[in-house]
Amino acid sequence: MKKNYTIKELCGLEYKNDKLIVPFGCINNKERVYMNFKKVSGLFVAGTTGSGKSVFLDDIIVSLMYKNTPEDIKFIMLDPKKIELGEYNGIKYLLTGKSVSEKTKGYELLTFILKLLEARINTLAKTNHRSIEGYNKDNKEKWPHVFLFVDEGSEIIKMKDSYKIFEKILNFGKIAGLHLIFATNSYLKDYVNSNFLDKFKYRMTFDLASVEQAKLIDIDGSSWLKSGGEAIIKSPDGDIYKFKTPLISDNEINDAVIASSE
Repeated sequence: MKKNYTIKELCGLEYKNDKLIVPFGCINNKERVYMNFKKVSGLFVAGTTGSGKSVFLDDIIVSLMYKNTPEDIKFIMLDPKKIELGEYNGIKYLLTGKSVSEKTKGYELLTFILKLLEARINTLAKTNHRSIEGYNKDNKEKWPHVFLFVDEGSEIIKMKDSYKIFEKILNFGKIAGLHLIFATNSYLKDYVNSNFLDKFKYRMTFDLASVEQAKLIDIDGSSWLKSGGEAIIKSPDGDIYKFKTPLISDNEINDAVIASSE
C-alpha cells in the first residue's frame, strides 16, 4: 500500500460503493483494514495525548463524509475539551449544528439520543422490520444512520444516566442505525470497568504501556506499538490486529468541511 494515500483516495479503492465501510489503515503498509459500521453498534478507542487517537477520529468522520450525503448520515459530537471536534461545527452532517461541550447540554443530548433510539426500536417492532436497512427499503422517508462521537469519555461517562444510555446504544444501536464511537485517554481504571468494555464488540487502543490497562481492555501485545498512529484492535471473534492508521492533514479536513457546505 502506498504510504501517502489521502482519506479520499482510500475511500475510493475498496468498498467504494458501500457507504458504511470506511478505511481504518493498513497492516505492514500492504493489507488495508476497513470497518463496516453496518455491523457495529460501538467502537471503543483508547490512547494518550499524541498517540493518534484524535487523528483517527478525524479519519472516520471525513471518510463517512466522503462516502455519504447529509441525508444518509448524521453526526452528534460530545467534546468536553472544546477543541478536538470543533472544526466540524456548522457542517450539514451535524444533527445539532455544532459539537457539544457543556455538561447540561450534553445530558440533554444524551436524553434526546435515548428517545430517538427507543422511538426507532418501537417503530421497527410495529412495522415488522428487523433493521434500519429493511425499514429504509420499504419507506420513502429514510432514517439516516446516526454516529455519536464521544471524545474524552472520562468526562461524559460521569453524566447522569450516561452509562444506561450508552449501554442501550451498544445493545440495540446496530439494528436502529445508531453507532457509538467512544474515545478516551489511557487512564481507564478510575471510571471504566470491564463490564462496560465487554459491551463493545470492537476495542481499539493506541497505547498499551500499562500492563494493568492491557488487562482491563483485554488486549495483549503492548510491545507491538512503536510509534504514533499504530494501533491494536480486537474483533468480536477475539482476533487481534496491529495496523497503522492514516495521517490526515488539516487541508484534507478543511476540504471535506468546505465540500459539505456547498
